[in-house]
Amino acid sequence: MPSKVPSPLLCLSLPRAVFAATFGPPNETAGVLVGIGSFDAWDLRPPCGLEINVMLTYDALQVDGSVGEPSQNAEVVASADDIDHVLFHLGATGALAWRNPRSQPAVSRFVVRRSDDNGGEFEVARFTSRCEADATVSELTARGHKQMYWVEPS
Repeated sequence: MPSKVPSPLLCLSLPRAVFAATFGPPNETAGVLVGIGSFDAWDLRPPCGLEINVMLTYDALQVDGSVGEPSQNAEVVASADDIDHVLFHLGATGALAWRNPRSQPAVSRFVVRRSDDNGGEFEVARFTSRCEADATVSELTARGHKQMYWVEPS
């Protein structure tokens, strides 16, 4: 018996060229899935263990049997419903076309903090995943300011 295909977590609206430039060549090109049609798919697995599948469908088959033009919308399925964490790894927050109602933002579990030259400590931002918080600390630290940045559980 076939396994149930998970429903998309969200949909991104970007041209195929942007997907290819961002994620490289698709893992599967012009695959065909019954009920969906032709598609390109990217399987992404960031180091944090999250699994993301981006599926960009094509317009209907042409009369000559060739695949139509790729659509501008890609459905995203992920191993977790934390939309902020998924969008962080996709780097496409501004391209969000729609989201599944189950994709409620997760509770912020990590805080990036900094200390200034006078010893004062301040909250910089909150994140739902450790990998987002660590990436922010790395980015801020690379700027070369005197401040020190670190991650704490919230």
